[in-house]
Order: sequence, then C-alpha cells, then structure tokens
Amino acid sequence: MGIVRSMIVGMHLAYPQSPTEEEDMTTKMKNLTPNLLVENDKQAVLREFRQIPGVGKSIAEDLWNLGLRSVSDLKNQDPEALYMRLCAFQGTH
Repeated sequence: MGIVRSMIVGMHLAYPQSPTEEEDMTTKMKNLTPNLLVENDKQAVLREFRQIPGVGKSIAEDLWNLGLRSVSDLKNQDPEALYMRLCAFQGTH
C-alpha cells in the first residue's frame, strides 16, 4: 500500500489538480478495495525480487510466501533456513 500511495502523492505534487479533480481522486482511492492495493504491492515486490539474477516468477513467489517484502529483507538470511521454512510452508521435505 505504501508504494501506491507514494506514487499518488508524488503525482499529486507534480501535477496539481483543481479541488474537484482532487475530490474525485480521493473518492476513487476510497473505492479501491484493500485486496487490490495489496495485490499491487505484491506485484511490485515480485518485480523487485525478479531483478535478482536467477530469480524468476516461481522463486519470487516463494520469497513472498516466506514473508519477505523487499530485496533488503534477504540480507543476512541463511539460505538453508529459508529453504527449511519454505519446505515447512509447502508441506514438503
């Protein structure tokens, strides 16, 4: 949700709007479902993960499922521990 709001605030500052346009935007934001905002955030995080060499859609999803929400969340993580957590999450191994 933070990325979407930051983008909207940035757009608002770069392109000032009339009060009517601003009210329309506020109404549209209120009408967005929380699931849509979470899905937009998730897609942004998955794209970030896929920037890592060797990480495709599947591994990016695995990292998301492990609760990681940014590349910086991977810092100082033990790969073996991540693997074991993923196995437990998926009910394998």
